Amino acid sequence: MGNLVDRAGAGIPSEHHADYADDEIDLRELFGVLWRGKWWIGGITAIASVIAVVFALGLPNIYQSEALLAPASSSGSGGLAKQYGGLASLAGLSLPGGGSDDKTALGLEVMKSRFFIAEFIERHDLLVPLMASIGWDQSTGDLIIDDEIYESAAKKWVRDVPPSKRAAPSSQEAKQKFEELLSITEDAKSGFISLSIEHYSPVVAQQWVVWLIEDINNTLREQ
Repeated sequence: MGNLVDRAGAGIPSEHHADYADDEIDLRELFGVLWRGKWWIGGITAIASVIAVVFALGLPNIYQSEALLAPASSSGSGGLAKQYGGLASLAGLSLPGGGSDDKTALGLEVMKSRFFIAEFIERHDLLVPLMASIGWDQSTGDLIIDDEIYESAAKKWVRDVPPSKRAAPSSQEAKQKFEELLSITEDAKSGFISLSIEHYSPVVAQQWVVWLIEDINNTLREQ
């Protein structure tokens, strides 16, 4: 019984009590300082919020156009495997030596390739709206082009670049920019493929999505 009393009587060392007391006092003082400066804190927060809202309102709108490509089945002579509709159907053609999953994967890899994107940009003359646009005029439907990057009247690239680079963007730069605007996701269970493009102009975004689907089908048909 004496041992139990000894353990209970040991308690917490006095210096620990002092530490706890100091902590409690420090926290109390901290809350007191914060409370005394509540008007300053509230004012600064309000000003920062207003600045953030004004900045956000000053940014140009970004529009997104999206196409959902759904799987579909089709039968043919010789018991051909199921085929996908839209992008995954590869223009309705059957590629030898692979199922629909293989054809879908092939289409996605081709679309993401540097060669396909470079050809796509060149074929549809997208370099200027891709690399030099900074907004969209809703009243006229025209893109707003940064004249410090591209002079529309002279049809000349004038952006400020190091001596080792050309004023006209390279295919690698264009590919990187295009990939920032392009999003491709596939649902593993359903096989649905979501293809979307973001741009300042909703018309441009929609047109690029249509062209992408057409071009990937044509490319894979040729192959």
